[in-house]
Amino acid sequence: MALRAGAAKEIRVFGLAGWLSDHYRAPRMEILDATWAERRRIYLLPYLRYTAFGFVVAAIVLAAVGRAAATGAISLTQLALALQAALAALRLGEAFPESDTATQFGMLAYDGVEGSRGAWPRSTRRRSSSSPAGPVGLPRREISFEMVDFHYPGSERPVLDGSN
Repeated sequence: MALRAGAAKEIRVFGLAGWLSDHYRAPRMEILDATWAERRRIYLLPYLRYTAFGFVVAAIVLAAVGRAAATGAISLTQLALALQAALAALRLGEAFPESDTATQFGMLAYDGVEGSRGAWPRSTRRRSSSSPAGPVGLPRREISFEMVDFHYPGSERPVLDGSN
């Protein structure tokens, strides 16, 4: 909604930004709260397991590398590379669940669109670009308004007065 300049202009002209925000916030938050709760239920325990495993492995690697560095068995460059590898391993568990979620949502949306294509009435299906006509019953070019007047209920001051 209001993704184009014309719609955004109308929202500003009619002062609808507050109303739209209030009107859509509660349903959006209801959906997001349910989504966030489910994500916590699904991802929290695996995240804690991966994190604990990562810390144990990192501690073992760091102890071994620290001992080798203290005895002079490895160079400073080798120490820096080992520390970076250990820290990178800790970060791997963070990225995979998030990328998996986005991929899953995209696949579900694609499957939903593809599965419903046959169920759409013929008049609302996408036409080929070579066909100039739009869906049946809709204007082919534009809608125009002439001499439009508008004022808010309870106010005598016009917001629009003879606009085209």
